Amino acid sequence: MPNTCHNREDRTKGRHIAFPVLALWSRNGALESWYEAEGGALGIWREWADDVRGHAVDGGHFFPEEEPKRMAVRLRAFFTGAQRPAPAP
Repeated sequence: MPNTCHNREDRTKGRHIAFPVLALWSRNGALESWYEAEGGALGIWREWADDVRGHAVDGGHFFPEEEPKRMAVRLRAFFTGAQRPAPAP
C-alpha cells in the first residue's frame, strides 16, 4: 500500500503522532515560502502531530553536515526535554 493511502487513512481516522516532533529545515531554502499558506513547515507538521517544535537553521541542503556540533546541541536539547514546545500560531 503506498504511503499516500496510509496518510489518507490516518487523516480519516483522526490519527496524530503522539510524541514530540522536532522539525528543522534550512533557512537558505524555499521550504518556508512553499508552505506559507499552511503556516510554514511547522504548520504542515501540526496537521499530523500535537507537539511540534522546530525552526529554520543556518546552512544549506544538508545542514547537519555543515554544523554538526550545533546540530548535536539542538538534538540533545530536544531529546532531554530542555527545548520547550513552540507556541501554535
